[in-house]
Amino acid sequence: MASANKSNLGCEYSNIYDDILTVVPSDTLNLSGNTSASEGKGGKWYAAIYVGGAGNITAVTRLGVTVVITAPPVGSIIPIAVVQIKATGTTCTNMLAMR
Repeated sequence: MASANKSNLGCEYSNIYDDILTVVPSDTLNLSGNTSASEGKGGKWYAAIYVGGAGNITAVTRLGVTVVITAPPVGSIIPIAVVQIKATGTTCTNMLAMR
């Protein structure tokens, strides 16, 4: 049996995440634990953030733009191409990065 991948599962399964990590907000490290500023440009980025606890999220997108997501609903999945979750300004807890 062939292994399933995102391209052959069909549109109802287009949001399957097979790489998930616990987010540790940091002002110096990317989600992968790397300090490289160029990591997002073709490097390791995540396609969504799961929000487990209430608060705000300060994220850096794969293009290097810093955004603040104010009070996302607990239990939601935010589709955002992100390389870093900043410690400064982030008060959400129990977050997961997914791709």
